[in-house]
Amino acid sequence: MPTLLAPFALVLAAASAAPSPAPHPDHEMFQVQLAMLRTGPNRAETKPDDPRQAAHLAGLEALLKNRTALIVGPVEGTGELRGIVVLDVPTRVEAKKLLSQDPWIASGHLVADYRTWLVAKKLFRPLTGAFMDVEPCTFALLVRPSTAPDLSPEERTSVQAGHMANIEAMAKAGELAIAGPFVEDTALRGVFVFRTTDGAKIDALVANDPAVKRGRLRLELHTWWVSKGVMPPAGVP
Repeated sequence: MPTLLAPFALVLAAASAAPSPAPHPDHEMFQVQLAMLRTGPNRAETKPDDPRQAAHLAGLEALLKNRTALIVGPVEGTGELRGIVVLDVPTRVEAKKLLSQDPWIASGHLVADYRTWLVAKKLFRPLTGAFMDVEPCTFALLVRPSTAPDLSPEERTSVQAGHMANIEAMAKAGELAIAGPFVEDTALRGVFVFRTTDGAKIDALVANDPAVKRGRLRLELHTWWVSKGVMPPAGVP
């Protein structure tokens, strides 16, 4: 299998790293907007047959079908994170405009938290089946803890190299489907998308990552339901 995540290493590495060969065109990194839909300030009860839900789904389906959205879907559970939409636009302003007419956002039942995400766009496949024919995966937020230790330049280089090696290993094993960093310099550092939903298995996959072992990163796992066939299948570059 080709080194699917090689360009992620280029982006996540220190800015002072030496120039590297250009990635394969199918792996070229692009700037997109990742919108995390969270519970909004309007906590009013809604009915299961509320017409806003049908309009919400129809809007997301239209975005996915015309490739303005690369992947969308709800997040399982009762937490604040309710869904994720990845939009093929470079700026937050454009993303907000696209989602401003969503009825749940307009009503305040949902709010969108936008992050600029660097990712290999061509990994995402066009929707060919039914929008509501979905499958689970794991959306893992990479978080920098407030207790993360400071490292010397030498340690930082070593930890970064080991982090990249572990990313490559997870990709080659067919477990890691998508990965990429956020542009914004906040505690949210980036995203891994795993094909498995087995939390114990994911913990084992990242156990040898020195960034996790040294407390520089932790993973926040969410089960994410996405349309079948939109994520890259295992073993496909």
